[in-house]
Amino acid sequence: MKRIIIIAISIGFSTAAMFAGIDKNEIINQAKKATATADSLYNAGNSKKAITVMENFLSYFYSLPEELQKSMQYIPAWRNFYLAQYHAGENNKDKSLDCFTKAMKLGLTNDKNAYLSARYDKKFDIIRNEPQFCEYYEIMDDKFSFRSILRRCGEYAPDSLNFYVKYASPDDSSLVKLRNRFNLDSVAGNGDELSKIKNLLHFVHELIRHDGSSEWEIKNPESTIEFVELCRQHNIGANCRKLAILLNECYLSMGIKSRYLTCMPKTYISDCHVINSVWSNQLGKWIWADPTYDAFIMDENDNLLSIAEVRERIRTKQPLKINDYANWNHKFPATKSQYIDFYMAKNLYFIETCTYYGADMETGNTHPNKYITLAPSGYETDSEVKFSDPSLIHCTTSDLRFWESPK
Repeated sequence: MKRIIIIAISIGFSTAAMFAGIDKNEIINQAKKATATADSLYNAGNSKKAITVMENFLSYFYSLPEELQKSMQYIPAWRNFYLAQYHAGENNKDKSLDCFTKAMKLGLTNDKNAYLSARYDKKFDIIRNEPQFCEYYEIMDDKFSFRSILRRCGEYAPDSLNFYVKYASPDDSSLVKLRNRFNLDSVAGNGDELSKIKNLLHFVHELIRHDGSSEWEIKNPESTIEFVELCRQHNIGANCRKLAILLNECYLSMGIKSRYLTCMPKTYISDCHVINSVWSNQLGKWIWADPTYDAFIMDENDNLLSIAEVRERIRTKQPLKINDYANWNHKFPATKSQYIDFYMAKNLYFIETCTYYGADMETGNTHPNKYITLAPSGYETDSEVKFSDPSLIHCTTSDLRFWESPK
């Protein structure tokens, strides 16, 4: 026993002695220097020299004691990741995939930055459909995507909160003015209900451009009509909330029940988003409508979906489609990857409704209102997620109550 202990101690001392003359900080600095040089060469269009610089550094790294290598695996992991990008720049699919695979095996499946780069970096398009890439991407996606946050959150469940949502009549004098001012009967057209819903959505999308940073310093509009006229007069855009409120009132003025809903993330990341949930008598359910993007969402059979259905399909990785003309200000198309899988997957953790929807909401309307937030059971949030006035806010975990058909 003593001999074994002595041998173990000796090995420990010899390993320590072997590392004694090696400065880890120097290795890290060498890695950073090699990466900066290689990146500079790559960005200048010299992928081959970039590859040579990185391979020379890795040769140096792999000449170090094995135990030291094991303690610093993140260094070759990221350098292989960069090599995968450089080889992709040379259109060398095999070497790119080989380096990407090495990076993943060295631990980058646990790195969110690697996931984001693999997801969005177009350099990886050359290997994006390869089975090995897809296998490792799925591992990262299950850990870091917004879909994974929805998948891991609690289910909805009945609770004791009692509330219901009211909707103004289309005979409301302000809604009648709105309908007449913008000729909404003509805008909606003579088709079936779904065609009218789509036509009104497209009308609002075209009427005012989206501007998420717009500020109303000129004048606080006292009505929705005045709001639209100010936008036109001063060439002002509107944020998603104002656009959704406008669309909501257009629907209500035509006798179509609708809500504008604030969709929020679990952890606040740059913004939330406001869209509409429109009741279709023709389909007997709520359907998704987003005036910012002129967007509605469908299943694989082109059936229009509700917000609740879209959220569940994101969670369970079921097929989803977006209409082919959905766009942001006619500058960028709204794609499934960007709009559904990323942006709306982020913003469907909490969903907030008003308890009353009518004319001139958040302008001249003084109708008493409260806010109900639908949250998953055992929900969590951070301090940066800002709900509406806390004195007016209530949370429910009952999706059945929240999505009740309009009365």
